[in-house]
Amino acid sequence: MRSTVGMISLAVLMLSGCETLQQVEDLEARNSNLQATLDDMEVNQGRLEEENRLLRAERDEMAVSLRRSEVTAEEASAVRDDLAEALADLESRLQGMPAVASGDVSVLWAPEGRLVRIGDEVLFDSGSTVIKARGQEILGQIAGELASGGLSIRVEGHTDSDKVTKQSSKYPYGNLQLSAMRAVVVADFLTQTTGVDPAHMSVAGYGASRPLAANDTAENKRRNRRVEILILDKS
Repeated sequence: MRSTVGMISLAVLMLSGCETLQQVEDLEARNSNLQATLDDMEVNQGRLEEENRLLRAERDEMAVSLRRSEVTAEEASAVRDDLAEALADLESRLQGMPAVASGDVSVLWAPEGRLVRIGDEVLFDSGSTVIKARGQEILGQIAGELASGGLSIRVEGHTDSDKVTKQSSKYPYGNLQLSAMRAVVVADFLTQTTGVDPAHMSVAGYGASRPLAANDTAENKRRNRRVEILILDKS
């Protein structure tokens, strides 16, 4: 009888020991899982803090850029106003030149700025690129009005549709070459006279490709032969 009771007691102790060991293992597993979860949370927290830092930096940079663009826009608007005023004043002074009153020069609006148009008979003899005395006088008047700094100027040469006959050997490319050379000569005269930075001066020769009128009468051909000085509106 005592032997049987002892065996039962030992069995109970052994069973209790197994349950306790299982509980310890379960607790350790739970602790391990909790630690892993905590580690993940710490990693995520670091990642979120870094993302937050980057977002704040981006926000600050955008704010600075916005302020800078607002200042730039205000400055650009002021520059445009100044240029518009300067061009209007220049146009008024050009319109007051004696050459305009005499009809040798016209001052016009153009999509790109102000246009000073001079007939080629005032500037050059037929087929020539040597500026005549009257042409130099007129260009000198124009140069005096263009002497203020900061202007960008383009000189354009134009001809009628008649082929170059005089000095044709000098201009094998015909009217296109003649118009370009005349533009170069006028641009050089203005640069030397006004002190305009050559970097702000450009030339173009269009030959007969941009007529003002049909090349069907002597008067229309006279109108088409011209040099145009374009004061560019950079605003």
